[in-house]
Amino acid sequence: MMFRTMLVASMAALVSADGIFKVNQWMFPFSDEDKCSTFSFNAGCDCDSVIKGGAVHIEENYIKDKDSFRCTICSKYKITTEFDAEKGIFYLKGEATIGTYSKILANVEFKTTSGSGDTRTLLMNYGHGLFSRKNHHFYEYTAMKDINWLDAQAACAAKSNDMFGLVGYLMTITSQEEQDIASSKLTGRGWFGASDAGTEGTWRWVTGPEGCPPYDTTRTDAARSACRMAPLERTFDGCRGDQCNEGTLIGYQKQNPHSFTNAPGAFSQWAVGEPNEYRQTCPGLCTTAGEDYGHFYADGNWNDYPIEHTMDGYMCEWGNVGDLCMPYNYVSRTIMLYDTCPPAAAVEVSEIPVQGLVKKLDGMPVTEGMLGWSYEETNVRLTAIPQVYMQPGALVFFPDQNDKAIPVGSSFRLTCPFNCDNSPCDFYVVMYHCPPCSRNSNGRLTGLLPSDGWVAGSCAPRFSFVNEHYQMVAFKKQIAAGETYDLPATEEDLVHFAIFGNYGALNCEEQNNQNDCLASSTCAWINDKCIDDWCPRIRNPSGGPPSCTECAPTTFQ
Repeated sequence: MMFRTMLVASMAALVSADGIFKVNQWMFPFSDEDKCSTFSFNAGCDCDSVIKGGAVHIEENYIKDKDSFRCTICSKYKITTEFDAEKGIFYLKGEATIGTYSKILANVEFKTTSGSGDTRTLLMNYGHGLFSRKNHHFYEYTAMKDINWLDAQAACAAKSNDMFGLVGYLMTITSQEEQDIASSKLTGRGWFGASDAGTEGTWRWVTGPEGCPPYDTTRTDAARSACRMAPLERTFDGCRGDQCNEGTLIGYQKQNPHSFTNAPGAFSQWAVGEPNEYRQTCPGLCTTAGEDYGHFYADGNWNDYPIEHTMDGYMCEWGNVGDLCMPYNYVSRTIMLYDTCPPAAAVEVSEIPVQGLVKKLDGMPVTEGMLGWSYEETNVRLTAIPQVYMQPGALVFFPDQNDKAIPVGSSFRLTCPFNCDNSPCDFYVVMYHCPPCSRNSNGRLTGLLPSDGWVAGSCAPRFSFVNEHYQMVAFKKQIAAGETYDLPATEEDLVHFAIFGNYGALNCEEQNNQNDCLASSTCAWINDKCIDDWCPRIRNPSGGPPSCTECAPTTFQ
């Protein structure tokens, strides 16, 4: 049997521990970001790659005129800053390497003058577009007076506008969530990537991955031409690219009265009475070419407009076109800021794969400092069942009391959650064993756990049962906040043991006086020293045999 512990990478490699803020005090929410050398890149990116911006966004509970950001080192790197006080977005603008931006983002400071106590959700991302956690796309609204649709698409798709290997395009909006993203970023009217120039009244997406279903969206040449749209003759007399009749269908426009019917599964948010193909008193070519291209009003609703008419700006999107060279879990991070440290998420102990061989004991009574076991004999086998544990909120998992071995390849996953004060978790494995017994009783585990970094307890209680001598044994391992360990536990024979997790355990050795030491049920004051003390004791159930012959404390040193 193999029994060893493996450190497993966290789900999001760069999610940091959440933070605590104090009113009227500057703090660094992403202070640990300056570690580009640890990032994992795909082909095309490294710490020396030049990008054009970054951002920190208060996604939830932004308080206007109370919350603010600053960057005192930005000028050193010739990076300018801009704070959108309406939306709570702090923009960093200017060319610098990813490595330099990691230093800059680590030095962005947050402050609030509000005493409301509301928890803030902060999203940080690299790149000159704003990152969406919902679909892993980037978005950027560019205010630019007097720009027409073609020039806007060309600006989005320009090579100089690439972001981490992704090619930009005029935004396509395929869901309410994406519409909400667009509405939150608009500061005026802006072009997006819809048109009915191929067939009047039939609206399609003609940019981005939705605009080129027949094509390979990793081809940057196709993306730069809006899927074979450009270069177009600037006659503004209709769509000349394949996508005009092959792009993803949005729906159908009807005249007299004006209405719009979405295609099955499609999304749209036209303003009342739009699109209307207005051709009457407008200037230029719209009396002949009509209104064949889509744009946002400042409030986010949609309108159709002539291609050669100008707009206040345009909305670019990056996603699913090109080859991403910086994985999303490095491109962006999200943290929570609290005014006080919140209760931590529960520690986790889970079985992989789920075999139905473990049970979680919920709602059991808690006796601090005590672990009780009850015993019964079934088919000349000793069965141990954990009854109570030392602290509220602890999780208990143990193999089911069926006569089954743990299957080959099984493991227990031990997870210490992120928490605002970055406290570690203590995990315990507790079992009985009888090395001299004729049948296996966890004897191999007691030898292999210490070799894998588990600290063995001393002075565990012993008891006798059916003329054989058993001993309670306990092992402890500390896991840092945010880390996950897999504990392979394949056993050919029936085994019974418990695994416990305890969040934020007190470091007993750091306590210098008896009162502080005894404040935690996991510590004991012995010989004028505070030591980690964990005391399993045997419970003699009514009518059940064993009695404890030695119930000394179990200490981990």
